[in-house]
Parts: sequence; structure tokens; C-alpha cells
Amino acid sequence: MSPPGKETAAHPPEVLSAEAIAARVTSLATDIAAANAGRNLHLLVVLRGAFVFAADLARELHGQGIEVTVDFCRVASYGDGTEPGVPAVELYHPETLTDRDVLIVEDIVDTGIALEALLKAVHSAGPRSVACAALLSKPSRRRVAIQADFTGFIVPDKFVVGYGLDYAGRYRHLPYVGALQERSERRQGSAGRGAPQGSATGRNARDRALLLTPPVMKMRQSRWRRTR
Repeated sequence: MSPPGKETAAHPPEVLSAEAIAARVTSLATDIAAANAGRNLHLLVVLRGAFVFAADLARELHGQGIEVTVDFCRVASYGDGTEPGVPAVELYHPETLTDRDVLIVEDIVDTGIALEALLKAVHSAGPRSVACAALLSKPSRRRVAIQADFTGFIVPDKFVVGYGLDYAGRYRHLPYVGALQERSERRQGSAGRGAPQGSATGRNARDRALLLTPPVMKMRQSRWRRTR
């Protein structure tokens, strides 16, 4: 049975290919290594969505000569729905963060509320420095002024799955990032064939086209934030 409101096809339309993701993870590792020459990094991986990204990133950092240790945390803000709630941060071993150069590894920065709460919790543990690497970012959804220090891709306001990201426990195993489609959007898009550009059905058709179009990759110069 499909979760409410979502079309849950076995293979959602591709937004980012496996090849594009692999290439970007390599370049992210290069950027992170350049910003941390001579440092060992303690990766704090946000479960569960970031586990695939973190595994690939850790291997790439090793290839760049960066020694890493790994720990995990949870920030619970989603259930089986799509709207964020009040985040609850769980650091499994906060004592391991003290006086360490910590790199938070996130799957996606959406509203920014979860990342803001996580950063506060991590800073309270007394790390030497803190930065965040996120595979994906949805700036159109942001509710607080925050962004990751290292961002892989900017994605449109679609519910993305795959490469570790799930919907109701599904799709984490996909090697690419795809997007789920609202049932109402699919019905309206079908009804809107041939509709004029200014009509509501025409807008839905354009939304459907956006879902199938890889986002433009945006890169920025990352800066490492020191906590003290």
C-alpha cells in the first residue's frame, strides 16, 4: 500500500544519476581535504539518511590523505510524513566530540531547523572545530538562515529519495536520487495536456517537467567554522 499522498513507483524518476553523485562526492572530498590539511577529521554521520553518502565520502577522504574516525547521531524530525516537526537530537557518544575537528555529514538540508538544532548540540560538547557536509540542499524550503559548509547539489522542492534517503522506509538502496510525485500533481498534470501556459494545469505540467530535470549544480567556496 502506498503511503498517503505519494506515488511510490519502484523506480522513481531520476533527478541525480549515480555517476553525477560519485563525481560530486569525489570533488567534495577534494574541497574538504584542502580545507583540512594536516588535520584528522571526526565524521559525525546523521542517521539514517546520510549513511551511504558518509561511507563514500569517508573512502574518498582516505584517498585524499585525510585520516577519519566515525560516529553517528540522530535528529528525529520526520516520521512517515513529509513535514518537519520539532527536532530531537541524540548524540550517542558526545564525549568523543570534545577537542576534535568534527565534520557533520548530512543527507539533505531542507528547512534548516534540524541542522540548527544539531549544531547547537555538537557545540555544547566542546569540539575544536565544526563544519557540515551535506549531499543535498533545498534553499527554497529554508526556514532559518543556515547552510552547510560543503554542499553537493541544490535540488528543487520535490520529495527526493534514494542514495540513503527514504520515504516510509523505502528507496534507501537506490544508487541514484529520484523524486516522488504527489498523486494530485500526477492527476492534474495528466488533465493539463495541451493546456495554455498561464493556466493552473499548465503550471502543473511544468512542475512535472522540473521533477524530471537534473538541478543545476551550484558550488561555493567552503569555509571551515572554528568554535573557539
